[in-house]
Amino acid sequence: MRTSQNGYSAPIDPVSRRLPGGTVPLRAGVTGDLLAWVGEQFHHRVEALEWPGCWGYAFRDVVGGQDLSNHASGTAIDLNAPRHPLGTAPSANYSAAQIAEIHALLAEAAGCVRWGGDYAGRKDGMHFEIVATEARCAAALGSLGARFTPPEQEDDMPGPQDHEYPPSADRQFHHRTIETRKTSQIVGDVWFALSSGYQDLADLHLYFNHEQAPIALASVPKDTRKWWPVPDGCESISWDYVCAGPSSSSLVYGPR
Repeated sequence: MRTSQNGYSAPIDPVSRRLPGGTVPLRAGVTGDLLAWVGEQFHHRVEALEWPGCWGYAFRDVVGGQDLSNHASGTAIDLNAPRHPLGTAPSANYSAAQIAEIHALLAEAAGCVRWGGDYAGRKDGMHFEIVATEARCAAALGSLGARFTPPEQEDDMPGPQDHEYPPSADRQFHHRTIETRKTSQIVGDVWFALSSGYQDLADLHLYFNHEQAPIALASVPKDTRKWWPVPDGCESISWDYVCAGPSSSSLVYGPR
């Protein structure tokens, strides 16, 4: 078991957290609860969340580095990533009032969450991460009165199920399914994104309603996202792939 930069164990079984307009996979417990609170406050006080564009758990290293990312332990969240690219100054895509509001909500979180826009080096304005123990996060949540129910515990949209099969030679086969019973209620074009992390994926196949979809890719490089239209009335999306070792993949669906 490895640990991410902030000392939390990885990989994990993430829990999907409902935010305004969509869901993000995060660590179970108070750390994920606190990040979900940040996401909700960001939506209401800084700018509306855009979907796709918000990301959570991904088992991978820091971009451009060798340390395990805090995303790998489910203790980091990216909000409105396309609006706030890695390496850009926050002042380039946030107003002064928005930056002040971000600092205000982080102060309310009692210093348990750090914003990538405050990094001394390369800025990361989309990024928020846990920098405190679970005990401190629990105390912060207690003072905020914040509680969140994972969608898996609700009856409308369970999260992805990941099954890892025994390796064949040096490659492992993965199959995942997400139930999307509310897809037909989404207005406008419906898309989903596959985000691969940590390992390149090979022999990717997509299935809608458990039937073979006319989509197959020989390879998907790590840290990339792909987009496809989802058929009307789709209630289940599955995908499988082969990789050389541990991997992660996540799915988000909603108006592109």
